Amino acid sequence: SIPVAWFLFTVVFQIKYFSTLNTLALFIVAAIGADDIFIFMDAYKQSQYHLDILTDLETRMSWVYRRTGTAMAITSATTCAAFLCTLITPLSSIQSFGIFAACVILIDYVLVMS
Repeated sequence: SIPVAWFLFTVVFQIKYFSTLNTLALFIVAAIGADDIFIFMDAYKQSQYHLDILTDLETRMSWVYRRTGTAMAITSATTCAAFLCTLITPLSSIQSFGIFAACVILIDYVLVMS
């Protein structure tokens, strides 16, 4: 998600300033990705108790995605909103980091759910 967010940040939004602080987004997206995997695997383990969805893997995974999609969307949306709140600061390095981190989180959610 980092390369796609970088493209979005520099080409689409045409932001020229790329702070070294933006590299910390790698650790943030790794933590959120680990949280998403935890939620996904928990739902996958819960699905074994629903005999009606154990017919095939496609049905089971569809159930898991529907069950976890909302939770992952809420956590990603609140994290994006928190990073976008950095736009109120007058420090350009903090603004740049907030925009980039929000882009990384948004792209990460899109890639996880597709």
